[in-house]
Amino acid sequence: MFSYLHHHLAVLLLFLLADLPGYAQQPIAAIIHSKGKVFIKPKTAGRWDTSAANLRLSAGDSVRTGKQSYAAILYFNGPEVWLGPQKSHLVATVKKESMRSKIADVLEWLFEQETPLPHGLSRGPGKPPVLIYPRYGKLLSNRPSFAWLSSAAGTEYVLQLFNENDSLIWKSIQKDTVFNYPAEAQQLIDGVNYQVEISRQFKDGAEDYGNFSIASTADSARMAALQQEIQTTYKFAVTRDIVYAASLMKEEFFTEALLVLQQALKKQPDNRTIRTMTAQIYEQVGPLLLINPMLK
Repeated sequence: MFSYLHHHLAVLLLFLLADLPGYAQQPIAAIIHSKGKVFIKPKTAGRWDTSAANLRLSAGDSVRTGKQSYAAILYFNGPEVWLGPQKSHLVATVKKESMRSKIADVLEWLFEQETPLPHGLSRGPGKPPVLIYPRYGKLLSNRPSFAWLSSAAGTEYVLQLFNENDSLIWKSIQKDTVFNYPAEAQQLIDGVNYQVEISRQFKDGAEDYGNFSIASTADSARMAALQQEIQTTYKFAVTRDIVYAASLMKEEFFTEALLVLQQALKKQPDNRTIRTMTAQIYEQVGPLLLINPMLK
């Protein structure tokens, strides 16, 4: 409760101070990915400093890249800017009507989110399995995938799925830590709540579990339309991945967002924006012990 109030009081204070003379302008863009040497010169500063990915930018700030370097800049109300080697960009206020859509709403939401703090949690060998996904929220797929953290080598796991009436839908014994919903099983029903339980073989009761629901047909269609808009709006894959994942996160499709981010990290493992977004999902739904690796 304290953290929630503290955050919103801070936002209110920034809003009130924004109109005071000399107070720093609010960020309107961010560097969502960079490689090599990227330099920032704030409007109020006289020299260039080396930047870091995920850095917020205000109107009047300048960005430039060095040799064999690049930077991707995303404005909070939609437009993207890609700077190749030895290029520069002056951050300017973009007219709101230039892109007033659901995408802009998603970006405004994304850049309001706080970066999670490291939890310092660790997990040794031989511990119970920990469910990675789906832990909470909605799913777009009627045939989802399941993943969990392993226990000791050679462990067999019992994966069970129950409907909202606590009736067992299926039970499977697995040696792997990833399981795809059986093709021969009846697909899950839109709008119905489910609980997945994971445990080690010969253990009594669930050792970890997750609750989720399948999205309605209308929700699925809405997200598909938004994904199509994102695909046609943005030229660069990194922007499409970040914006679509943020769209899923905002609507509590945490599992699908996590899958998008995991694939994006395979292409850009050092992207701080993608790593931070992944940590934000773990902060909201767990497992918390996976936050630390994402923030390194």
